[in-house]
Amino acid sequence: MKQLTARFFLVSGLIISMLIAVNTVAQESGTAKEISKCFKAADASKLAAHFNTSLDLTLPGNEGAYSKKQGEQIVKMFFVNNPVDDFTIDHTGNSNNGSTYLIGSYKSTSQKKFRVYLLIKNKNNIDLIQQLQIEQE
Repeated sequence: MKQLTARFFLVSGLIISMLIAVNTVAQESGTAKEISKCFKAADASKLAAHFNTSLDLTLPGNEGAYSKKQGEQIVKMFFVNNPVDDFTIDHTGNSNNGSTYLIGSYKSTSQKKFRVYLLIKNKNNIDLIQQLQIEQE
């Protein structure tokens, strides 16, 4: 009888762990989809809605720590100077500290290609972009 009870708790624990993992992946993919839409539309305002109050930016011609509003303006100028032709998310993953990262490819209408890297941290159950790097390939 003790073996049956122990087995029940073990199986129940595994099922609960799997459900939590599936829910986490679903949330991440939702955030990734929203961010992807922002890049595909070259919408700095909607992208900035995902920024933390301050973030690290590395873009052609700009590098540093910026406020959310400053970051929005810098990204907006990037989109103006490099109108979007296509954007894809190539890879997503999680780091040991609970952060999520996205790696994508941005192609402008002038056929310039950029590698996009985002580091996202969850604060109070909200995914916020902490770091954004856009580097020309």
